[in-house]
Amino acid sequence: MAHDNEFDELYETCFPSVERFVCSHGGNSDDAWDTFQDAVVALWEHMRAPDFKLRPGVSVRDYLRGIARNMWFGNFRKTKKMDWTGLDEFVEKLPVPESEIPLLILREEMFDVINKARKQQGDRCQKLIALFWDENKTHAEITQIMGFDHPGSSRVALARCMEELRRIAGGMLGNRH
Repeated sequence: MAHDNEFDELYETCFPSVERFVCSHGGNSDDAWDTFQDAVVALWEHMRAPDFKLRPGVSVRDYLRGIARNMWFGNFRKTKKMDWTGLDEFVEKLPVPESEIPLLILREEMFDVINKARKQQGDRCQKLIALFWDENKTHAEITQIMGFDHPGSSRVALARCMEELRRIAGGMLGNRH
């Protein structure tokens, strides 16, 4: 019976925020309930692992909400409702050791950090990255729009801008703790 009370408490404290999140990101209440149930199962599996330990300052509720949010984003990626093309690869190359990235930095938060970093770049890099990520333009299209001589030039310029973005975002992440 104690487990029922704990589940009820988790439901009462976490489900409303999970539901708000899912509904504000293209889902509905049924999607939120399914995601919440899957997150509770995942939480239970994580907690049963002998090496499971929450980071200081992270509650079980926060951890559960994080699992649910990550699951919902995973659902988006599978159903193509949200375009995260290239984000995983970009994040993997950030100049911050993985061990220093906070446990519950969620995709949404990472996206916010990257967008803030993009705003710190010059106009040319902002435009190049917007064409590539936001508008899904090919290098040939970018070459024409930006007035480069050939697609190789747009690739080099974009690579330099992405490297600058990684450096800026990495610095912002390093300053989070």
